Amino acid sequence: MIWLRKYLEHKGIKIKTHVKEGGKVEGQFEGRQEAILKILKKKFKELPRAVEDKIKDIHSVEKLEEILLATLDVTSIEEMEKIINQ
Repeated sequence: MIWLRKYLEHKGIKIKTHVKEGGKVEGQFEGRQEAILKILKKKFKELPRAVEDKIKDIHSVEKLEEILLATLDVTSIEEMEKIINQ
């Protein structure tokens, strides 16, 4: 995970996290969603609103991590949609 954070920061994308009382990490979903959207918009220039909405509706850290890593390899929005819909 450290290498991914360094890669994203190198690209100018920061994952936002805030520590709440009790040690809970807030912003896990939003930070990952934001990173995914920024990478996809940079990579494909335009992103269909439906894809953006689907990403914003995902509230599983594991699924968002899977999608975040996939952004490095996908070559089309259609390929990304298949991963999102799995």
